[in-house]
Amino acid sequence: SYTGLVPSTMIHVLHLTSLHA
Repeated sequence: SYTGLVPSTMIHVLHLTSLHA
């Protein structure tokens, strides 16, 4: 379900971006 998939994907992307920053 996108309701659970989208937030976890956004968090994952933001986490990876913060690691690369």
